[in-house]
Amino acid sequence: MRILELKKQVEDIFAQLEDHIDRLRSMGLFCKEGCFDCCMGKGVEATTLEFLPMAVFLFNSGELLSWEKKARKADPEAPCVILRPESDNPCSLYEKRGLVCRLFGFSFLIGKDGRPQLWACGYLKDRFRLVPKGVRENLFSPVVTHYSLRLIGVDPELGSKYYPINTAIHKALQMVGFFLSLKKAS
Repeated sequence: MRILELKKQVEDIFAQLEDHIDRLRSMGLFCKEGCFDCCMGKGVEATTLEFLPMAVFLFNSGELLSWEKKARKADPEAPCVILRPESDNPCSLYEKRGLVCRLFGFSFLIGKDGRPQLWACGYLKDRFRLVPKGVRENLFSPVVTHYSLRLIGVDPELGSKYYPINTAIHKALQMVGFFLSLKKAS
């Protein structure tokens, strides 16, 4: 089934990204404990494709319908629907989070001068400055556009259309629910 093939390809991209992020973490680049300010931002955009693994997971665990209802009711411009600020683990589906969630704080944008600039909050940028300059300059780090283009390569339509994050999540849940329910029924 195409949905499951797409999910696998996206998960493969995420696994490679996590390897790169682990290198940054090995240099002491971590979010401040208990901080999820970036998750509270409004106007975060994402693609449907990056949330397919999460949607398949929720379908398989029997939770898709309840999450689809939450996503449908959520304000598209509000902070991410899977965020639970009152919880000890604010991202209730952290292991299944989308690409935008994985990239922010641990990836780079290429500046007009052609040099990589950390795409992160002030706290992480300050931490990154503590990494010795020689190490920073020779570091192979994840570049936002590289991973975005890889998603487009998986599926040009689903990987290139950006929506408010709650809309992207809702679309992924609907798509997976529809196609996997059809598969199950046949």
